[in-house]
Amino acid sequence: MALTDATSNTEQIRRIINDLKQRYPRTKIYILSTSRGTIDSMNLSHTLGNEISGAIHTASMSEIAAFPFDKTVMRQLFVHHKNDGCKFTNYSAPDYAAQKHGIKLITISGGVGNGDPCEAFGHHGFAGVEQETIDAIKNWIKEK
Repeated sequence: MALTDATSNTEQIRRIINDLKQRYPRTKIYILSTSRGTIDSMNLSHTLGNEISGAIHTASMSEIAAFPFDKTVMRQLFVHHKNDGCKFTNYSAPDYAAQKHGIKLITISGGVGNGDPCEAFGHHGFAGVEQETIDAIKNWIKEK
């Protein structure tokens, strides 16, 4: 696993990808981002092409509804909590994009909805359903 701050800097991410591929040549590489970071993962899904196996967008920004996923070649996954209360990450946006582009949407429910609706300790951060969310993502990766 490699972690970085959110970025749309393709060359920076490409260097990380190349390093991982050199050290682990048979490993499949996915990018995963949450909330505001999904703007970067959407953009990277265009610029990285076949260099990685897929992009996973969790608690996506509403801009995801207008993104041209039909111009991407890698696998895409949306993961969103049905009750995400953040005004910037409406459930309807990934639901619409998933239907429009035939992309899988994993809908999470339950957990804890405490505190600021745009922070990690509520539905926006999948609080209380972290393992369920992780398992669903891992299962999707294994599907192909």
